[in-house]
Amino acid sequence: MHIYLISPKPLFSTPVYSFGGLTTLPFYLVLGLLSGIAGSLLSRGLYKTEDLFRKLPLAQPWLPTLGGLAVGVIGFLIPQILGVGYDVITSLIDSKVTLELALLILVAKAAAWVLSMGSQTSGGTLAPLFMIGSALGLVFGIGVVAAFPQVGVVPGVFAIAAMAAVFGTASRAPFASIVFALEVTQAYQGVLPVMVTVVIAELVGEYLMADSIMTEKLARRGLRVRHIYEFNPLRQIRVSSIMSPLISVNANDRVAEVFKLINQPNNILASKKRLVVLKDGVAVGILDRAQLYQEASNADPEITMMQVASKSFLTIRAEEFGFEALRIMSLNDTPFLIVVEKSGKAVGYISRGDLIKTQKDKIADDTILEQGFFASVFQ
Repeated sequence: MHIYLISPKPLFSTPVYSFGGLTTLPFYLVLGLLSGIAGSLLSRGLYKTEDLFRKLPLAQPWLPTLGGLAVGVIGFLIPQILGVGYDVITSLIDSKVTLELALLILVAKAAAWVLSMGSQTSGGTLAPLFMIGSALGLVFGIGVVAAFPQVGVVPGVFAIAAMAAVFGTASRAPFASIVFALEVTQAYQGVLPVMVTVVIAELVGEYLMADSIMTEKLARRGLRVRHIYEFNPLRQIRVSSIMSPLISVNANDRVAEVFKLINQPNNILASKKRLVVLKDGVAVGILDRAQLYQEASNADPEITMMQVASKSFLTIRAEEFGFEALRIMSLNDTPFLIVVEKSGKAVGYISRGDLIKTQKDKIADDTILEQGFFASVFQ
């Protein structure tokens, strides 16, 4: 929309940079590592600073006043960090800033932003993180070009990549940061290096931070917001794939006979908590073990399963997905469903235990991801 409403020129005008070939990708890997550490430190530092401000015997409006005073002092010494700073960001990614000034901007902007936001002053995150990230990238780029002049790139290309990576790590929005950084600079030729840098930084952030800048306060209030893109197995797997085999008895079977069967150790009925009662293949009732014991104690030996079975049960079609079974169980507070075909014939039985087993592989993958993978990578 910027192209149509404001100007066809990019927000940050940059020369048509060469980001280098595949041989330069190792530099972007290192930059991604540094950007991930920087984004994580900024996110953690912000809330640590907020905690320190909260311990002061001050309240509104004195906390923001104190934060504003700190920003004013820093800005008096390094005026480039004041304001939105789009012109400074443009200078950084255009390689028009010296190494010394880029270092000062990096440290000063990070300190000013953390102190300002930590003092409960309203403010943004996008432009400050872009400035900090581009300053980090330029410092890194100047060092790379000085040490490896043969790479054939200018320092500003690393500023663009780090700008996206720092913001992506802190906000846990890697895809948005990749697209945004490329759009505001129109440096689409750098899509691969930017993606590599952002992805590595995101992996570092996943290892170092449980929450992002955007969700830390929610987590402190007891609401954990997960950041990884994940699927729900129950939305992918049909009931027919996770149901248990149907263990049933005939409606005309006598209760006394069934009672004898379930007391035989080798009989398949012996291990079942409840039995499905069928008539011509259609479920007509359900009877649990306690009810069966109670009915078997009656003197009438001719009473049938159909007569004593409970007619209160719910069914689900075999072609439905597992999540539908979970929904029905949850809304009706029932621990099981009888699975039926389109014809109404009972073909299976699904319980809460079956739904839990379906999550087993996903839970195992999450455990590896959260406890083992990153630890093994960074050891």
